Amino acid sequence: MNGTYQDLMNHCRNTTSAYGEDDLIEEVFRRVGATNRCCVELGAADGKYLSNTWHLWHDLGWKGFLIEGNEKHYRALEENARGLGLVCTVNAMVAATGELKLDRILRREEAPLDVDLLSLDVDGDEYYILESLKDVKPRLLIVEYNPTVPPHVDIVQEPGEYFGASAAAIVRLGRQKGYRFVCMTNTNCFFLREDVFPAMHMPEPRLDEVFPGTELTYAISSYAGRIFLSRQPTYAPRLEREPFINWRKFRRTQHSKLTGRDCVMPVRIFES
Repeated sequence: MNGTYQDLMNHCRNTTSAYGEDDLIEEVFRRVGATNRCCVELGAADGKYLSNTWHLWHDLGWKGFLIEGNEKHYRALEENARGLGLVCTVNAMVAATGELKLDRILRREEAPLDVDLLSLDVDGDEYYILESLKDVKPRLLIVEYNPTVPPHVDIVQEPGEYFGASAAAIVRLGRQKGYRFVCMTNTNCFFLREDVFPAMHMPEPRLDEVFPGTELTYAISSYAGRIFLSRQPTYAPRLEREPFINWRKFRRTQHSKLTGRDCVMPVRIFES
């Protein structure tokens, strides 16, 4: 092992990605090599906005399989991909079961099952979609996580919610699926398949040591039980207009399922 985590993270720069993913992807493949030069992006939007794959299929000649469920975004995706023969666009709301499983969609589109890159970003069910994969085994896997959850908390939304999963849950599941944790940005975890990871020539990082923490806001309590937030949450801009947090029912995957009535409590931004 002769590389360091910081050596890798020095390659954070954007073409269309949000937090430097574009250059991170290029650096990973510079180290481990590409094979079929195929990428899949789930939650592709218009193909360009905050895309982790645009640079690959638009600028570098990769084969792209771009999947988007929103019809308006999909029409823009088709327009942006028009004339690029190596790009396949699919209008589908991918599910964890049934005919809309990602495995089945990619088989129908004749995508390689060992694509070089799979990027999952659907603002919610990434955990369940990753959990459902049986046939598709990408070499590099990028999965969105909820950056407002601390790195020691293993929590996953109920299916269909708009919350996602914590980084701890995504990293745990990635390892169960045969992947090694490589790095993370403010919203994405990077993994390499176990047989590919040694080519990185770096140790696997510890999540608690590399977690960015830039989006963490803490709920703190007075002795009387009044709840305050440590700051204005950057991921909840509507809080100023809606001064309540509705704690939905989540699943603690390492413990038990939390059930019962929703609890609504007033909160205030902490005033220093």
